[in-house]
Amino acid sequence: MKVLIYQVYVTGSPKAKHDALIEESTSSLKAYSDHYGIDYTFKSKPTFSPEQLPKDADKRMRFYWAMDLCKPELRHYDYIVHFDADIIMQKGAPDIRKELKGDFMANRDPIDYLGEWNRPMAPLRRAFVFRNVSDHFGYPWYNHFNSGVWASSPKARKLIWENWQKDAFKSYEEKAPKSFPFKLGDPYGGDQNILNNIIHNSDLDFVPLDWKWNALSEALKNLDKAHAIHYGAKVGKFLYNNPEYRDKTPLSKEAIKLMEEQMQ
Repeated sequence: MKVLIYQVYVTGSPKAKHDALIEESTSSLKAYSDHYGIDYTFKSKPTFSPEQLPKDADKRMRFYWAMDLCKPELRHYDYIVHFDADIIMQKGAPDIRKELKGDFMANRDPIDYLGEWNRPMAPLRRAFVFRNVSDHFGYPWYNHFNSGVWASSPKARKLIWENWQKDAFKSYEEKAPKSFPFKLGDPYGGDQNILNNIIHNSDLDFVPLDWKWNALSEALKNLDKAHAIHYGAKVGKFLYNNPEYRDKTPLSKEAIKLMEEQMQ
């Protein structure tokens, strides 16, 4: 089985800098790939020719990498496994190739995290948000997956390549709900919901991936069991920079104040 681990750092904010986290993330994935003899690549800026991008592309759709790893020239890989650049592979993680199957794999969110979230209201809020997203796009809300880590077969990547532009670049006014709860889960605000729409409204075989390959740093209590820890969003970045607060559940007022100061 020929597998590529594809890692990319993309941000919509030029001011966002997490250099230490990116360095540790990429070095851990590179070491992991070398250990198991898996191909590895890291990109900070996916490239496309003008005809591959819509004329009205703007900062709302900055996640072109979702197409980048689905380019036809990479179809010779049996699977490509994408990892965000704020994910650190843990020492002793097993060979992920042994788990790869089906057309598309990703860990379901929020089902895998429900009951594990540090903050009491978060599971309900996330469930409500994802249910609204899935209802809007017409697939079961309990299959909504997190795009921090996902694995795709050539069939899946071909379908994503062919559908990404027409699905992602519909006008916001045409496709987005008039009112969306909590100002979260904007259907055209990023890659995750678009990928969910393409994958779940197709004939692809979706197979849930174990949460251990994408354990949210601020979400799970049993991080010692994880294969890869995802320091996503503001809280995750804060916990990476301030590990002494990781075991505080929920985060203290002192930690929240410090986080707000760091993220300004």
